[in-house]
Amino acid sequence: MTDHIAIPARAGDALAGPLVSVAPVAFPSRDRPAELQVRLTVPMTDRALPIVVLSHGHGPSQYVSSLYGYAPLANYLAASGFAVLQPTHLDSATLGLRHADSPEAPLYWRSRARDVSSVLDHLGVLDKVIPDVATRMDTGRIAVVGHSMGGHTASMVLGAQPRDPATGHRVNARDERVSAGVVMAAPGRGGDALNPRAARDYPVLKDTDFTTMAPPTLVVAGDQDHAHHLNVVGAAWQTDAFHLSPGP
Repeated sequence: MTDHIAIPARAGDALAGPLVSVAPVAFPSRDRPAELQVRLTVPMTDRALPIVVLSHGHGPSQYVSSLYGYAPLANYLAASGFAVLQPTHLDSATLGLRHADSPEAPLYWRSRARDVSSVLDHLGVLDKVIPDVATRMDTGRIAVVGHSMGGHTASMVLGAQPRDPATGHRVNARDERVSAGVVMAAPGRGGDALNPRAARDYPVLKDTDFTTMAPPTLVVAGDQDHAHHLNVVGAAWQTDAFHLSPGP
């Protein structure tokens, strides 16, 4: 992958100058089996900073699935003028909780969506860490970006509703403070598109309703990213959020 951090699409699109990254920042995490830790990455600028919450994937790598991953993307977004917040979700390989005796393990799908809202609930934590940055964060402009299982998380925050396999009920985790999103290589619909093994191991993926995902959303998928371990229909599966949601 080429690092395009210093190359704006048009003159003036990207901000000149260095970035500041602070981690870990501890956020309130009551009734959570591990502390909610977040990385903040921002440009050194006096401008107001729209907020991006970046949700990591569930992959097997040790540190990509945590606040320590996605540096090229986080840095690019920060260099483009955003305050980037990266929570470490409970399914991160760094925490060792994937095989815990918890009804949410191994994906912690419901907790992931709560993490995004919790970060936004407690932005005041940053007043004590980087007070100058905290005063410039634009809470009226918030987006969520997610990759892989993080894309599933972003979809939920944007309004998609999975069916809870334990109760059979739809789960609404929509956070109205989030006005736009980016969903990258995310799980698609369930049903007959899902690999039988994935349906057994990750039952929450059996049924996701994208018709309630209305905010503007960029859906990114690779045409060679077949994810055979998850689905039986091929790379197009990861475009379901685009085709099945009503939003622009």
